[in-house]
Amino acid sequence: MKVCLVCGTTHSKEALHCESCGELLGSLKVPSPPTAREDALSSGTLLNNGRYRVLHTVGRGGFAITYRAFDAKHGAYVAIKELFPEGQASRNESGNVIPSAAEQSNWTADIERFEREAEILKSIKHPACVAPVDVWLERGTAYLAMEFLSGETLEARIQRRGTLFESEAHGLLNILLEALVEVHSRGVLHRDLKPANIILIDDYPEIVDFGSARDSDTRKSERILTPAYAPLEQYGQNLKEHPATDLYALAATFYEAVTGYQPESALARAQGRDLTPIRQRNPLIGEQFAQAIEKALSMRLEERFSSANQMREALGMFQVRPSANLEKQQKMGSLFLTWSLLIGSIGFLLWSLLRR
Repeated sequence: MKVCLVCGTTHSKEALHCESCGELLGSLKVPSPPTAREDALSSGTLLNNGRYRVLHTVGRGGFAITYRAFDAKHGAYVAIKELFPEGQASRNESGNVIPSAAEQSNWTADIERFEREAEILKSIKHPACVAPVDVWLERGTAYLAMEFLSGETLEARIQRRGTLFESEAHGLLNILLEALVEVHSRGVLHRDLKPANIILIDDYPEIVDFGSARDSDTRKSERILTPAYAPLEQYGQNLKEHPATDLYALAATFYEAVTGYQPESALARAQGRDLTPIRQRNPLIGEQFAQAIEKALSMRLEERFSSANQMREALGMFQVRPSANLEKQQKMGSLFLTWSLLIGSIGFLLWSLLRR
């Protein structure tokens, strides 16, 4: 038997092309699928009226299971998130998701959150933000299909390499801050930036998992955070968040990227622990970069940068135009040099004629 590596359809060993998607059998190399979990959809499951064929599970978080799938409509891989709160849902024999009794009252809100994530992604137009493909309801739950990013998470890069060079971190951070300018301009906060939610594709970073995103004017009703990257305001139940909340998380991410250590958590610092300076952990990091990261990691929200653009300025990511006086001096200097060359040429010509 042969199995199509794109859509998972089985064929006889003599077959050359997949009858379902037309792919040349055995022509692609794909990663070995991880061991499936009992509560995950099985390989070959069809979703959304047969448009998507599940290939395998790629991971899961507190709210969802993520699958790699093949989109027959566009002939491409996609990542599909299935709403499946861990410990609060189960799957019946028909494959339908059944929320627990305790989760029943929240189920409608959970589905609305999934649909909101799709709307948020659609509104953001930046190449460093993962693009949505489709959202629909099926099997008693919600699904979100997105472009499949075949890359390495920043978390994996740090684990593999130890630390990034400052120039490398600076380039990635610049792109991500540009993306946050776009995200925040939509009145949205990501709220869970961390190395695991940044995927590197040929060294270009993309932000994923906007499941915790919400309007910046919305007050918190539940805690969605990762301690090492969450500022103190995310621990409160009724505290209003701000773009500086995301900047704290991004700074914590790059603190770890250049030192190999997670910064002390906001809770630990609130109890008296100090933030270890970046240059103490990695003396090769420049002072400007270290100061900008540490400012974004300030405990008090008002002491951080107020916007992603302000943080970019502090990191020297904008080209500074010369002042009007300097421009005038440069123009005068060029004019002087031009006249000097002209006069010199005329003088040389006259000297040559007189010698004759």
